[in-house]
Amino acid sequence: MDRFNKIFIINNGFSASGLNLIDMTLLWILYLALKNPILYIPVASANPVGTLLLSSFIGYIADKYDRKKLLIISGTIHRVLPIFIIYFVIISFNPVLAVILYVVRTGLTIVTSNTITPSFIQNLPEDKMKKVMFYNRIVKESSTVNSNLAFALYILQRVDSYPGNNFSNNRY
Repeated sequence: MDRFNKIFIINNGFSASGLNLIDMTLLWILYLALKNPILYIPVASANPVGTLLLSSFIGYIADKYDRKKLLIISGTIHRVLPIFIIYFVIISFNPVLAVILYVVRTGLTIVTSNTITPSFIQNLPEDKMKKVMFYNRIVKESSTVNSNLAFALYILQRVDSYPGNNFSNNRY
């Protein structure tokens, strides 16, 4: 594997880990802000439902327009929206607007993922494609699992500091 492919795989692993931590943090904050599992359903189901409904359409848009420009615009907005989501939850106490922004951010995640991988694959020679995609998938999925475990361990460690939680073993 050449240097470019190794750099792509390593960067993809870091971004999969970091973006997953951001997503889980936003999900946790929105869950605490909504305080209602029914209202949380659109937030929790935004990624799988959005992927199911938007993938073909986004793939068409990515093929029709300039992928680089689409990637830059969607990637920038995708990384800036968490600031506004946190603002609407913590400062302005408007969780409904935060949920709407989270759903929009999930759509932009789908745009970004449907733009990066196909444009990377189409530039690979046929003999290297399987090997690079295999290693890319291993690094990306293991980074996602590691960030899931890190977030879960952090929440389990910090959950006693939330007043009124039901997870604490310390009963009065």
